[in-house]
Amino acid sequence: MKTKRVTLYQTGTEKAKEAGYILDGGRYYGAWEEEIEKALETYRQCREKFIREKVSVDNPGEFLSVSEALTEYQAFLEDCESMTPKDSSRCEVIGEYFQASAEQLDADVSAYQMSILTLATLGVATPEWALADVTTTSMQGRLEPGVNGFDYYNRTLKQAVEIFKDVEDELSEWATARRTQLPVHLFEEERTEFQRLTNQLDALYEAAEYQVARMVPQRVLYWQADIEDQRHALGYERQSIDVLVRNDFPLREFSSPMGQRSQPCQLAALNARHA
Repeated sequence: MKTKRVTLYQTGTEKAKEAGYILDGGRYYGAWEEEIEKALETYRQCREKFIREKVSVDNPGEFLSVSEALTEYQAFLEDCESMTPKDSSRCEVIGEYFQASAEQLDADVSAYQMSILTLATLGVATPEWALADVTTTSMQGRLEPGVNGFDYYNRTLKQAVEIFKDVEDELSEWATARRTQLPVHLFEEERTEFQRLTNQLDALYEAAEYQVARMVPQRVLYWQADIEDQRHALGYERQSIDVLVRNDFPLREFSSPMGQRSQPCQLAALNARHA
């Protein structure tokens, strides 16, 4: 009997590997896990491009976000194409440059949105997807609130980090000067502002967690801020597969060896289950 179980286990393992599944540490992982890792890297690269500041065409020396710059560039180009542009000389000098820049920014924004959508179809919710407007059908309309929400999170995080660093620097100077004990109310204003900012960060993160918990199909939350964020950093862990069955096995609920009710998965249906 033991020999038969071993033979069946080896046969099942070989069949799973042939179907593209990965056995690691006694657990099975889908072949799509590698696809998820690549999609995460694409998303990180697209996010990095998206958060770069761009020079303003209307106010030289001022820098804008990619979204703001794209809107401004497109408005400038539309004016240049009109019959009576506001500044025809500028159109001739820099029009071609900003035309190319607008096209590149538009491509970057589209790639960024697509990277978020790709991960969502693979079962991973980025902050932008988690904070998105699920009632809207259009992709741009759905993602815009999520992108704005995550941008606000990062701006707030940077403000909190700056306050923390300023206080640390002042404390260091105080200690170096070997002054007397710190006054009781020193940094009271900074503490109050820091707490206000961290409360906002917590609220946004908890809102994302709540939305992801309600998503159908189910997804896992991937949360990485633009700068180091020890409080809310949440990377992606490969999702193991509980049960593998043959393609002709009837899909009905059954009791797993762990004593829990589970849903068996045919090899051909696993992608749909974990998407």
